[in-house]
Amino acid sequence: MKDFDRSCRTHRHLRIEPIKVVFPDGKVCITPDISERQTVAHASYINSCTKLNLNAPEASALLKKMSLRTELSSENPDEIIVHIPATRPDILHECDIMEDAAIAYGFNNLPDVFPTTSTVGQPLTVNKLSDVIRREWALAGWVEVLPLILVSSKAINEPKLGIKTNVL
Repeated sequence: MKDFDRSCRTHRHLRIEPIKVVFPDGKVCITPDISERQTVAHASYINSCTKLNLNAPEASALLKKMSLRTELSSENPDEIIVHIPATRPDILHECDIMEDAAIAYGFNNLPDVFPTTSTVGQPLTVNKLSDVIRREWALAGWVEVLPLILVSSKAINEPKLGIKTNVL
């Protein structure tokens, strides 16, 4: 949150303004809520997914590298209390915290382990086709494709696109 706040002070035009929403049933809500969320991660879960052998302080240190504020639980030596800032909406579950720990450790540094069960899999045909098309578009020099729903009507009506709409 400190980095976001610093960015807002550096760029004066960036700011978050709270809005008071009053619902028909009388309930009042101030949005957006940019306070930190708290959740619990377990070193044993991180170890089971990454095949590492980290204790809670070591896992906590990895999470601090990923700009997550952590505390060790006084009740359970396996628990790590993680404070998730509003700037990290990608963290929803414990598996997202485990992924951050793996990133901080380094994916290439994780041990290579064969799965305990045999697996058989192959990509779906539609995914193969999508990969081929995506590659060809990239080789043709296309940078990004946006559905027209994401493009303003002003941009659509420009002569470059040649599309005439009656959208306001």
